[in-house]
Amino acid sequence: MTGDVITGILGTISFGSTPTAVKITKWSLKKSASPINVSDNGSAGFEEFKPAKNIGWTGSFTGFMRVGVTPPAINSIVAFSGVADTGSTYSGNVIITEEGFDVDTVGGNAVQVSRNFTGTGTLTEVHT
Repeated sequence: MTGDVITGILGTISFGSTPTAVKITKWSLKKSASPINVSDNGSAGFEEFKPAKNIGWTGSFTGFMRVGVTPPAINSIVAFSGVADTGSTYSGNVIITEEGFDVDTVGGNAVQVSRNFTGTGTLTEVHT
């Protein structure tokens, strides 16, 4: 079972032993669940499922890193907070699972970093 992708253009990540907050310029996240297969010989050849007890969440963010600040590395845990296009706020801790850099030299744009993540623990949602 998968849900809709939630997106936004405002947000921050905080990381490091002395937390450094960095603004992000684009992000997305998706909540998902994997139903539990409970099929047995009495299922008449059809699969049967129970709702999952746990819900997972994954996503990505992109932003401009500040001079002198090293972006979060793979397997690091960072605090994520984002304001969705709807105005709702989503926050929680995430583990960085993939990293990327976007260098667009046409027009002299700054280097952007992107990170994919998996949420760990509760995703807090505040709807407005």
